[in-house]
Amino acid sequence: MSDEINWDEVNDTIPEFNFINDVKVAKVLSIDDVNKIKVAFPVYKKMYKWNCILIGVYNLKTSKLDFIKQKLSDKILNKMVTLYCDNFDDNKNLLVTVKLLEQNINQWLTLL
Repeated sequence: MSDEINWDEVNDTIPEFNFINDVKVAKVLSIDDVNKIKVAFPVYKKMYKWNCILIGVYNLKTSKLDFIKQKLSDKILNKMVTLYCDNFDDNKNLLVTVKLLEQNINQWLTLL
C-alpha cells in the first residue's frame, strides 16, 4: 500500500501541527476577553473547540475593556465567522484574524 508510513524516515525535522495560512469557517462560542474567543470548526470532519487570540488586538484602553468586550460579544457571539489562521502561541491559543462577512473584526476592535 502506497499510503503506508516509512517510520525509519520520521525524525525531529517534521513540522508541528499548525493551521498557518488556513482559512476556516467557525462558530463563535464565547468571548473570553477583548482579544480572546472560543470557536468551533471541524478538522477532518470532526468538530473541535479552539481558544483563539485575535492578532494585533493589544493595548486597548483599560477604562473601556468591559465596553469593548460587550461590543465584541454583540457583534460576533454565536455567529459564523471566517478565521484567517496563523500559528499557535506559547499557551496553545490559535492566533487568528476574524472576519464577519467582509469586516475585519481585529481592525474594528482597535478603533473602538
